[in-house]
Amino acid sequence: MDPYFKYISYISRVSHTSFKGIEVRNAMGVGVLAEGVLDVVFENMTVINHGTNGMQLQGDGYTVRDSVVADTGCVGIQATGGETVSLRGGGNLIEQNTVSRNALWKRTYMAGLLWGGYNNTYRGNVIQDGPHNCVLGGGNEFAAVGCLHQANTLQNCAYEASDTGAWYSCGQSNAWVDRGNRALDNNFRKIKCRISETAPRSVEGCGGGVQAVYLDDQMSGWHFEGNHFEDCDTGFFVGGGRDNHAVNNTFTNCNLAVHIDNRGMNWEKNQCEAPSGGSFTDVEAMTGGPAGKEWLSRWPALSDILKQDHICTPVYNRITGNRYTNCTTFIDASPSDTSSWLCNVSGNVNATTTRNIEEEYPLAA
Repeated sequence: MDPYFKYISYISRVSHTSFKGIEVRNAMGVGVLAEGVLDVVFENMTVINHGTNGMQLQGDGYTVRDSVVADTGCVGIQATGGETVSLRGGGNLIEQNTVSRNALWKRTYMAGLLWGGYNNTYRGNVIQDGPHNCVLGGGNEFAAVGCLHQANTLQNCAYEASDTGAWYSCGQSNAWVDRGNRALDNNFRKIKCRISETAPRSVEGCGGGVQAVYLDDQMSGWHFEGNHFEDCDTGFFVGGGRDNHAVNNTFTNCNLAVHIDNRGMNWEKNQCEAPSGGSFTDVEAMTGGPAGKEWLSRWPALSDILKQDHICTPVYNRITGNRYTNCTTFIDASPSDTSSWLCNVSGNVNATTTRNIEEEYPLAA
């Protein structure tokens, strides 16, 4: 096959079929393009050495399983589908795949897994050796609602940049309406900035390092439970968002386990304040849309936002039941701040000393 074809495998708009045991190599552009598909299975695929994306999929009811994607100029696997406004469709499954060495050409924002949509599952994947994001989705990239990330491993990610994360979701768009997303039992390993004078590759330097999970710019409503963070600069980062839960996770050898800030109360206030801030108007649009009653029924916290309950304050974040070992700092927000922000920081234990920090972080009134 001519290696200069833009797409080696063009499978868009097909339905009810399977592709198994196929090798797709050496395209100048996308290896496998499958948009607008329905009930299609990709299994035991080998997709290697492509100029842009390895696999680019969009549709409903498709599966990518037990496949290898490696050495891509841009994204490894892009997998989206389902309609977030109407809460319909999706149901896609991305499981037991290995994605390695993405972003060989464009070094930033070209994730190993680029994801989004409604009611999709990303499970048991290994995503590794990406200079910037290993997982990127929700927020600015693709609206994401009701998705599950479970038992994935992200390792050796975000080593060539600062102010980013191995798992990155930026809320300049959709910050308060990316609801119902869960991340359970995932592993984050070796998430450290490695820029140095001998290997600069950045104009910024490392700054404060990189994050394993980075919920940027007021991303809200996410649930992270049972995850393991090992050898990370920062484990779990909440950039001004509300209703985020970090529950029963473990942090080992991290400089900082948990970060929370209140950027919506100061330099990022224009994004959230009523009546014209983009985050607030996002909630008005979704709850006033065709599935508005279902949105309010499933996520009643949106009603509080419409009532302007503590607008722009990072309220109702829950940091509970976590264990940390050999971490320089567990959480960098002060007890007085988290209390005034109505956050629950309790039951977190230093596993080295078995000291519970709950005494220092009283429950919010």
